[in-house]
Amino acid sequence: MSAGSNTKWIGQSVQRLEDPPLVRGRGRFAGDIAFPHQLHMRIVRANHAHGKIVATDTSAARALPGVIAVWTAADIADVPPIDFREGRIPPLEPYRQPVLATGKVRYVGEPVAAVFADDPYVAEDAADLVTFEIDELPILLAADAEPGEFSAGRSTEVSIIRQGYGDVDAALRSAPIVVELELAIGRHSGVPLEGRGAIGRYDAARDILELHGAAKVPHRNRELLARMLKRAPSSIHVHESHVGGGFGIRGELYPEDVLVCVGAMRLNRPVKWIEDRREHLIAANHSRQQLHRLRAAVDNEGRILGIDDRYFHDQGAYVRTHAARVVHMTAGILPGPYRVPAYRAVGHFRLTNKTPAATYRAPGRYETTFVRERLVDAIATRLNIDANEVRRRNAIAVDEMPYHRPLEALGEQIEYDSGDYVGLLDKLLATLEWEKRKAELARRRAAGEAVGAGFAMFVEKSGLGPADGVRIEVDSSGAVELITGGASLGQGFETVMAQVCAEILGVDYRRVRVTHGQTDRIAHGIGAHASRATVMTASATHNGAVKLRAKAIDAAAELMQAPADALDIIDGKVVRKDQPSGPSISLGELADHLAPTSNTLRDREPGLSAEGWFHVQHQVYPYGMHFAVAKVDRETGGVEVEDYVIAYDIGRAINPALVKGQIAGGFTQGLGGALLEEFTYNERGDPLATTFADYLMPTVRETPEVEVILREEYTSPLNPLGIKGAGESGITGVGAAIASAIDDAIGMPGAVTQLPVTPQRLKQILASSRS
Repeated sequence: MSAGSNTKWIGQSVQRLEDPPLVRGRGRFAGDIAFPHQLHMRIVRANHAHGKIVATDTSAARALPGVIAVWTAADIADVPPIDFREGRIPPLEPYRQPVLATGKVRYVGEPVAAVFADDPYVAEDAADLVTFEIDELPILLAADAEPGEFSAGRSTEVSIIRQGYGDVDAALRSAPIVVELELAIGRHSGVPLEGRGAIGRYDAARDILELHGAAKVPHRNRELLARMLKRAPSSIHVHESHVGGGFGIRGELYPEDVLVCVGAMRLNRPVKWIEDRREHLIAANHSRQQLHRLRAAVDNEGRILGIDDRYFHDQGAYVRTHAARVVHMTAGILPGPYRVPAYRAVGHFRLTNKTPAATYRAPGRYETTFVRERLVDAIATRLNIDANEVRRRNAIAVDEMPYHRPLEALGEQIEYDSGDYVGLLDKLLATLEWEKRKAELARRRAAGEAVGAGFAMFVEKSGLGPADGVRIEVDSSGAVELITGGASLGQGFETVMAQVCAEILGVDYRRVRVTHGQTDRIAHGIGAHASRATVMTASATHNGAVKLRAKAIDAAAELMQAPADALDIIDGKVVRKDQPSGPSISLGELADHLAPTSNTLRDREPGLSAEGWFHVQHQVYPYGMHFAVAKVDRETGGVEVEDYVIAYDIGRAINPALVKGQIAGGFTQGLGGALLEEFTYNERGDPLATTFADYLMPTVRETPEVEVILREEYTSPLNPLGIKGAGESGITGVGAAIASAIDDAIGMPGAVTQLPVTPQRLKQILASSRS
């Protein structure tokens, strides 16, 4: 494909720019980063779920040759607990996690001491020599149990979240039908191929502290470190490396990240830490665990009149960098694509003696989609009508857009920007040839197979603001550098930004170098989270490229003695529109003419460069449908997902292949949460899933081919490209659709009330039906 102003890079499934170094083994992950004379850090972790630290003995570890230092909380008493990335939130501050356990341990895996040594194996051996005495305290493992004591005068109920509107009590009193459900989502999280890692380095000559490793929010982490360590933000540089999977849980600031930084400054040597898999499973952020007690007022036609949801969010032992984001978003997003005239959500944000929890891909939406779509299925069963007919009767209509809802998600009022939910449902049913497929499933059930189908409808959110900016520069060779405060977690970020920039500038996208995740290259950035990168950073890139294009054509107009509106940029050259093969000047030559030392600069601003900013008041709301076919083995309780289809309206796809890849990958993680993955504990608070023998994840064998129906019918009016995000759409509806398919397969409507549907749980359901 030749480049030029008429070349449409946007919308093309071009090859990824990120891949060449990765497939050639030249990637630079945290484990590959090393500095001369670096130390290796290992963490000594609590082996009790809750207790008072009576004594800690580090003498044997300190005496081991090669050990440089062993720290407990007393050695870093001046380092405060880890703050929230959004800034101070005084009511939540008492519940923050200390960098090393102070006075008490509150979960198995909590950092108690840090060992620094010349060699990683020596550090590991020394960590084994650290001993501590714990006086055990009562253990709390259920968020819906009576709250306990966190500290003097403070309960383990951190706060109660309330959102809602309308008269819910009146709706429940007057409704002809009230549906009540209790639904649970199991504790699981992202388990990327690459575990966490951090390298701290202090350059005393320049008084610069560096943190290397995964960083989905590098600028936020810089600000947070600056507050904690009482340093100027400009004196801290955060550098993002290649990332072997992020999924919301990597790139946040953890105790280990702070420790390598403090260690580098105080020990005057770089400090490197790489976690092992057991550490990841017991110490990295968990997620998802919620219990919902739901009541819905419904009329005789299946229309929802009101929803009352009381839910319990199991936060684990501390409130980490995300603060109350997930529990608050759960309340705001639960109504989803449906009209709900009256709504009340009361969320109990509670601590337990488990690994702290935070965000994992589609936080709050995976959970609430399961809850909401189980409600839809229950209404359909109660009234003996088709669940998709319930969806039709309750879905917000296309002519109601934009649809304002007096609820909040991530600090913004919810306002759906565009969409046709019923239209997408109809397109999915047509693609499936649903009536024919439904008859085939009925025939198979009649022949003795336990097979069924389920649907789930959802609304996503993406494009979290309020602003993002980029800087674009062209050098004398004509190469373009796009510098952004965004971050790449493997989603094709560089490729997408290059496509947007290249189409507007009239260059080949392969001529665009995207620099990201380096806080010393650009002053502002909010990273890659909340499916925001494409919407926010691509829109800023669009605006910056438009300014740079105008600057290039304006400069060329003077040099070519032609009106600016008579010029175009094709293949990186400014040409006359009526003579594209005639006289031209390349962008590289224009960069030379605009250099500060050029004689032709005159009164122009030097440099062929421009900044682009994009500001937004509301997020955008893509939407989709999931469809699953599941087969149940009644003897073993095993579930095989035979077929899976996802219909999704993204507004506008920059790179359709990357979007479909994101959706397929998200589905696989959703499959794990629906059937396999769960962090469990015994009565003493000991984690039972500390290896892949116990924490089960889907493999290729369990994962069906996913068909993605990608629609681009309802663009967003809120950004210049009309785009919406896609990073979480593949996972959001999986638990709900598979639960519905299992119900259908075993002929027990409403049977699945808890995720994951493990073989043990499903056998209990089947046994209860027989008894």
